[in-house]
Amino acid sequence: MRHPSTAALFRYWNTLRGDRPAPRRIEIEPRAIAPELRDVFLIEGPAGEFRFRLAGSRIVDSLGQSLTGRPFEDIFADRTKLAALSALWIAAEDGEPMLIGIRKAGRAEDDAPRAAKPGAPRPAWLNFRDAGGIPKPERRQAHSAAGELLLLPLSHRNGIGDRLIGALAFFDPPAEPARIPERLDLTGSRMLGRAARPASGPGLLPAAMAESVIGRRGHLIVMRGRKDTE
Repeated sequence: MRHPSTAALFRYWNTLRGDRPAPRRIEIEPRAIAPELRDVFLIEGPAGEFRFRLAGSRIVDSLGQSLTGRPFEDIFADRTKLAALSALWIAAEDGEPMLIGIRKAGRAEDDAPRAAKPGAPRPAWLNFRDAGGIPKPERRQAHSAAGELLLLPLSHRNGIGDRLIGALAFFDPPAEPARIPERLDLTGSRMLGRAARPASGPGLLPAAMAESVIGRRGHLIVMRGRKDTE
């Protein structure tokens, strides 16, 4: 984790849970994370229908839209919704904390890919794989459109899976609220692991691979197989 808000929220969540898979919702004390509250959100709902219950003011200003009551996937561009939901399902169903690399994709009407002019370079958001189909490493540059999204499960009524707390923060937040609704691209994802600390673990899994992650078994990442045909 590179953003202070995501790192601080993870440390707080990790301390609260102790030896448990996740802390309870009622244990979250807003005053303990006061400096990060503008970047913090809560989502809840039955599996597969998560909606924002609340979102910090800096998230709302950065995305140029109110999120309360909106589905989680609404903040993502169409081309990356499935990858974002895959990360959400891992956090909710497996109780695994998830870190997602994000960057702004633009307005909702700009979601669909457009045909490039002859000789024009491919847009950066399409360039996740090289010519040989090998996922490229996570991009590390920090700019105003890039950031991190953290998903942390919470326990409720002796179960885990219907409530999550998280943070959404840009490395260089805009000085003024966005004037139009913004959407996000997913640039990578990482399972932090139940014993992880912010500075440990592998780098983000490239977005080209994120959609194929279906679970985690111990230290292993389980991915959906692919059968190549001629």
